[in-house]
Amino acid sequence: MKLKVLAPFSAVEEVEPLIAAGAEELYCGFVPAVWVRDQPADQWINRRYPRGANLCALSQLAESVRLAARWQVPVFLTVNAHCYSPAQLPTLMKMAELAAEAGVQALIVSDLSLLLALRDAALPIRRHLSSLGHCTNAEAASFFAELGVERLILPRGLSTREIAALRGRGPRPLEYEVFLLNDGCAYDEALCLTSHHYGPICLTPWKVDPHPMGGAKEGRTSKWAENWHAYQRYLWCLNNCGSSCGASGLPNGPCGLCALSALGAIGIDAVKVVGREASTPRKLASVRVARAVVERVRLGESAEAVSGYARELRGTPELCESTYTCYYR
Repeated sequence: MKLKVLAPFSAVEEVEPLIAAGAEELYCGFVPAVWVRDQPADQWINRRYPRGANLCALSQLAESVRLAARWQVPVFLTVNAHCYSPAQLPTLMKMAELAAEAGVQALIVSDLSLLLALRDAALPIRRHLSSLGHCTNAEAASFFAELGVERLILPRGLSTREIAALRGRGPRPLEYEVFLLNDGCAYDEALCLTSHHYGPICLTPWKVDPHPMGGAKEGRTSKWAENWHAYQRYLWCLNNCGSSCGASGLPNGPCGLCALSALGAIGIDAVKVVGREASTPRKLASVRVARAVVERVRLGESAEAVSGYARELRGTPELCESTYTCYYR
């Protein structure tokens, strides 16, 4: 089955409600106590703050897998910091071993040293390449496949045309996963090496006071200010429109619902709802609308009908008209 709805969770209590809402795959983070004890506070094990966006006990991970297994829904685990030090690898490998024993079906990884260690250990667990692995072409896809990667999570910045070219030329068999809802990124996150420990640098409220250089054309200062305000609007849209919701309760912000027909035709295996740190109602609302639109694609409705249905569900035509909130413009 293509276009499986992949949903995030950060608590055991979210597992069954998310599945009931339409999630067909689940992913989470886990920060073991030994990591908190031994690592500096800014050394995150994955790309989310340790408190609030991650499970904190192996028993929670095992129970989540057990609950999801009742519905034959796989659980994936994020271990996707940009890179890890050699001293951290033993802890990560032990965690991978325990995750496999708990029934986790895949690790979401970006660091090459960890991918190599996992390949050499031959643990009975799949490897998915995080979007931070920055796979943007078929040659890179072949490289990661040689490292044992079985699914590529493609970066946010790729268009449907680029995704189709990559999948068409990439090695087989490989699964492909793309972003669908929530949490945009102003940069290519794989190439942005700043830590979110002190907050995303792109959302820092910088104070700017432009002064044109000598000989600059007249009006450059006002033009710069115009562009700066447009950029701030862009950031606001990517940040889920100020973490707001529409009248229907659906989270505003980055969205790829209108592209689901195209993504289905390409043969995309999974579409990701983002937001492990989000509230449970926000996650559930996102999963429900994602599954509702995916079902229209599976029924064979036209791309125009699917797009119209998605826009109707969103109920925010003013945002849909802006490319700032569209993943696949």
